[in-house]
Amino acid sequence: MTGNAGADIFAFVEGDDTMVIADFAAGVDHLALVNFDENLTIEGVIPYVSQQDDDVVISGGTQEIRIENTLVSDLSADDVMILQV
Repeated sequence: MTGNAGADIFAFVEGDDTMVIADFAAGVDHLALVNFDENLTIEGVIPYVSQQDDDVVISGGTQEIRIENTLVSDLSADDVMILQV
């Protein structure tokens, strides 16, 4: 998945299998986790985040988000939104 110029929101909905983000810009773009457990917090996401080679991977069960060419240390809580719709 590739965004446009400027700030993008990459939405990952509960039940999706895999998303690969090719051009995430930490501090500019946002990752939206949509319709996950209503009690999910940013702190609750941290155990599922890992560095795999040049990519950040957020993985739980059969669901995976891969943010290519990004370091875990580049990301902050401000880059992630947790939404219920």
